[in-house]
Amino acid sequence: MESPRRQPFWSLATVLQALAGPYGGLVRHRALSYRRGRLRRHILSCPVLSIGNLEAGGTGKTPLTLNLAEYLLELGYRPVIVSRGYGGKRSKAGAVVSDGRRILLNAREAGDEPYLMASRLKGVPVVIGRDRVAAGRSAVDRFRPDVLLLDDGFQHLRLHRDVDVVLLDARRPFGNGCLLPRGTLRESPKALARSHAVVLTRCSGPKPPYLRALETTLGSQTVFRSAHRVRQRGIVYGGASLRPLSDLTGIKRQTTGMRLAAFSGLARNTAFFDSLGVLDGELVAKLGFNDHHAYGMDDISRIVDVARRNNAELLVTTEKDYVRLPSGLSLPMDLMVVGADIDFNQDRESWRRFVREKMQTMINPPVGAARRIA
Repeated sequence: MESPRRQPFWSLATVLQALAGPYGGLVRHRALSYRRGRLRRHILSCPVLSIGNLEAGGTGKTPLTLNLAEYLLELGYRPVIVSRGYGGKRSKAGAVVSDGRRILLNAREAGDEPYLMASRLKGVPVVIGRDRVAAGRSAVDRFRPDVLLLDDGFQHLRLHRDVDVVLLDARRPFGNGCLLPRGTLRESPKALARSHAVVLTRCSGPKPPYLRALETTLGSQTVFRSAHRVRQRGIVYGGASLRPLSDLTGIKRQTTGMRLAAFSGLARNTAFFDSLGVLDGELVAKLGFNDHHAYGMDDISRIVDVARRNNAELLVTTEKDYVRLPSGLSLPMDLMVVGADIDFNQDRESWRRFVREKMQTMINPPVGAARRIA
């Protein structure tokens, strides 16, 4: 865990730190107001399980939401995902991205992450809405789920959650240790006291030296360790028009010894570039864009130009970026699309047991128990 460095008094960092103080005060006051009932929480007629984080983006919420939804289906439950739909044109009004059988919106309407989840999941409706209370009510009324999975919901205190799962990047669990706008923390690490479980992501390789201390600091919270695993989702061959993401599933490509040019628009592009070592190719070019970047034809021309100048043989990008490429696009080079799955490794069985036990408690609460605000 990093500590912020001392900065000259009139530096940008000191100005941002000064702004972080009032921001932190407002966040704490808001959480306290919900806890004491001064602000109203809305309770849905079905249980809500939230997947969230402390940092602004980049911890792996989408892979975990996919993992959780697939396991709930395996157990015989009927989950529905509710997401804000960040960047989607239909987010403000709210909309159904998928009814579990058909995808009803494109990525620009739904937002890249809800569209990606709808493309990957069969039998799980996906609903978006900036107002998560209204979106949750709509999802419950239309699909009658056993459980609602709230994507990126830890700070959305207006909607009551029965279970809160929080993700932390094991390599930098609290970023630089500062709140927004000085750092990337939405809340103080003390807010983890609200959670029911913490999932440490990107735990592959040797344990970071502070990881044991971090697990001790979390105290009573259940802690699970996980890693991101890169998976080839498919290939779009040069000259072919882009196809729906679901059509690419299962198409593999041997990359050993190939020269690769990678591009992405993620919260943490470097994490994606670092993960490509498993492809056994030579990464000769890297182009990073802002998170949720909407690609235009100028961007595509730049990507292809950089790839050619570095004699790359294959373009590589993520599922999340693929759905944001211009419609009708035909690339002059082959493009590999990769995704990230979350792998709990030695914690797989304990994670699954946690999910089963929480679901049993939520669906069949103890006699006399009522779903209420804690």
